[in-house]
Amino acid sequence: MKVVGYSDRLSVQGGEDITFMVSSEHGAPFDAEIVRLIHGDARPATPGFKSQLIESSIEGRYTGIQQDLRPGSYIQIPKQLDLSDVDDLRVDLWFWPTTPNQVLLTA
Repeated sequence: MKVVGYSDRLSVQGGEDITFMVSSEHGAPFDAEIVRLIHGDARPATPGFKSQLIESSIEGRYTGIQQDLRPGSYIQIPKQLDLSDVDDLRVDLWFWPTTPNQVLLTA
């Protein structure tokens, strides 16, 4: 992906602040604007992609920075844990990413 970004919150009300973090491949410049998404499905049997530009102070071209992304999560199981006799194993992990040190692991 050449440009990847996310916001610090999923939604805000009028007048509230929101911060966007952006990574661009090789530090390439990128353009930013706020749009109201009216319809996002561009398939032939739909009305097509439709958006409306919302004028804002963030509108413009920015110098990019490449930030390495490490998507996904993983677990390392120590070698001394012998699972060779296990026929069926299910592990569920529930967590809230904005609340550190609160993880529920069930097996």
